[in-house]
Amino acid sequence: MESLSIKDEAGPSGAADSDTEVPSVMTTSGGTRGAPTTYIAEGLEEKIRESSRPRPRLRSSVSVDQLAHPDPKILDDLEAASRRIASNVDQVVRELRGSLHGMSDLVVEACQCYQSGISSACDQADQHIRNTYSMIAKVEELNGQLEKVSGTAGKIKEMRKIVEQFEGMFKE
Repeated sequence: MESLSIKDEAGPSGAADSDTEVPSVMTTSGGTRGAPTTYIAEGLEEKIRESSRPRPRLRSSVSVDQLAHPDPKILDDLEAASRRIASNVDQVVRELRGSLHGMSDLVVEACQCYQSGISSACDQADQHIRNTYSMIAKVEELNGQLEKVSGTAGKIKEMRKIVEQFEGMFKE
């Protein structure tokens, strides 16, 4: 059986106390013959505290004189780089302004097309409604005239019956 024995000697106060000793135990299976492996940690709390403490920084070998007087070539390079960046930013802003104007023009044109389409659709709907009412009026007028025709048709049927009766009388 594999075993690593580590005891927790430091309690919450940092001093060893045999009455409050609580070893940290972790058991896993998978030893040499499938037997469990037991790990006991000694001084675990103290090791955790030590690992979380900040470590002192190493000082660089740059002197104060070197920081006060930087290399003039570096300053020239920085100035040239800042000019290039400023030029690039100006160009990007100009291109962005042009793109935004183009987009605004497209939006205005789209709104005008939309307004024109809606206006045309409304005009067409009004014209169709007028035509429908006109057709309804013509149909009602035709119905009125057909009522007169049906009355006339009834009179014609009566006259036909009378004619047939006369014919029947004279034929006999």
